[in-house]
Amino acid sequence: MEKKPELKGTRFLSGVTEPPVALMKGLYDLTGAEIIHAYGATETTPLVTTNRLKPWLEKELSEDER
Repeated sequence: MEKKPELKGTRFLSGVTEPPVALMKGLYDLTGAEIIHAYGATETTPLVTTNRLKPWLEKELSEDER
């Protein structure tokens, strides 16, 4: 069997069009890496906002709620 890449804890930041949820979930399931979508329109160069869940919320919320 082919070995999966181990990227647990890696975060990729996307500042363009939001990646499809299936892509973000698929990458996480395959590698453990997380894609963070951050709003970043050109006129607000480079970044307006980004939000992260508190660790205790990640444990309490279902996958769909996160």
